[in-house]
Amino acid sequence: MKASDIERFWRKVDKSGDCWIWLAGKDRKGYGKFSLGGKYDENGNRRNTMVSAHRFSYELAHGTIPEHDSFHGMCVLHRCDNPGCVNPDHLFLGTNEDNVHDMLTKGRNATNPNLGSAHAMAILNESQVRELHSRYQSGGITQAALATEYGVSLSTINHIMTGRLWSHLGLARKKAKAP
Repeated sequence: MKASDIERFWRKVDKSGDCWIWLAGKDRKGYGKFSLGGKYDENGNRRNTMVSAHRFSYELAHGTIPEHDSFHGMCVLHRCDNPGCVNPDHLFLGTNEDNVHDMLTKGRNATNPNLGSAHAMAILNESQVRELHSRYQSGGITQAALATEYGVSLSTINHIMTGRLWSHLGLARKKAKAP
């Protein structure tokens, strides 16, 4: 690892709390993504190499992640259950089986999810979601304004309106039928 990559990595981390939060790009599940640019293919063309921020942090603190026979190799799991956390003290190694067991133990399995405010990562509660949905449907307020007011992202508000999030409340807009 180059010193410049390490310095750039830590500039993208908020260490003000117990969890050290990745501030740059994240995937759809909230895991940080870090570009180790400067890699070149066989033709000399630059290509980005994206790595998981928590795995990079683990390797900085504990060394190379060992190889493993499973499909994903060794996993880096979070004690804090916060996918955006890169605090190496919150990270530990496990097999894919360990990762699945950790998910089930913490109630994050998709076949039996903790819905709504029972979900460990919920920011909103059912009452707030119903309220913001009603306010948007009534008009006079934008999704962006609701996102700011409720302290969530614009995509969260959009996903509520389209039924991708909080769908168990049955609030999504009905699409008009084509003539």
